Amino acid sequence: MVRLIITMIIIGIVGGAIAYLGNQLGRYIGRKKLSIFRLRPRHTSILITTLTGVFIASGTLLFAYLSSGEVKVLFKGLNRFTQEVATKTLEKAMQADMGGVVFREREPIMTAIIDGTKGSENTEEQLKEMLAIVNEAALKKSIEVSDSIDTKYNPPADGRLVGYFPDRLKSLADIIEKEKKKYLVMIFSMSYAFLGEKFPVDFYVVEYHDMIFKADEEVIRGKVDGAAEKVEICTSLVKLIVQGKARALRKGVIENPKTHELVEVDNKLFLNTIEEIAKSKKQCTVVIKSKTDVDTRGPLDIYFDVQPSQ
Repeated sequence: MVRLIITMIIIGIVGGAIAYLGNQLGRYIGRKKLSIFRLRPRHTSILITTLTGVFIASGTLLFAYLSSGEVKVLFKGLNRFTQEVATKTLEKAMQADMGGVVFREREPIMTAIIDGTKGSENTEEQLKEMLAIVNEAALKKSIEVSDSIDTKYNPPADGRLVGYFPDRLKSLADIIEKEKKKYLVMIFSMSYAFLGEKFPVDFYVVEYHDMIFKADEEVIRGKVDGAAEKVEICTSLVKLIVQGKARALRKGVIENPKTHELVEVDNKLFLNTIEEIAKSKKQCTVVIKSKTDVDTRGPLDIYFDVQPSQ
């Protein structure tokens, strides 16, 4: 530490001295109106000042390199460090191509409902139980992945694959307990989890509602012109689905963590609805309804109720 401070002081003195000499030289050239390389005196002064600045930076760097072993190690080791990072990145990519991925980045692993009305300690225990289940799931899937790529898998000695931040767990439990509500908690992988390696997880939390839409409940309705071309009918129907998706989102439905779909509709049903509207040749009121009871977990599975105008 003392050596580093002394080195920094010397570097400062040397840099200051060079800057002072450069400034004096620039002033001398300015007063004498000297010219080099057939430049005007003003441009000559600017050139001298610029070169002095370059010399200060280069000289300071050279002095630091010659006087500090740490700086030498940094310069010599930077290339080696870059090569090591590139090699590890390539190994990870090759491992992924070979099928050695247990979980992908931000992949949902487990979802559960946590009751925050039973106290902070109970809530924390529920979260820890989730982590234990996720760890077992990771161990089981690791064996499945190793079998699929014909590789022997040796689980860690402590039996743990999943890592998390204890402070994050405690603060999350306090928040859930404080609100005295039920929450939907999802545990997801924070990074790629490769075979044989431990990986970190985190929590995604959203307030849970056990009934957002009942079966056959209207989600949204709109007008679709049956006399229009089928392409226009299809476009109108898609716009209505998007509006229904926005309403479901506002009411608290979240997308399916596996399929990433918020609203699901059977493709055959969608095409049949277009045909039904087109055959009517009339202005139709299309009501989008929920097929089943839907809670926060989603997705919202819908169907269409077509009502031609009289």
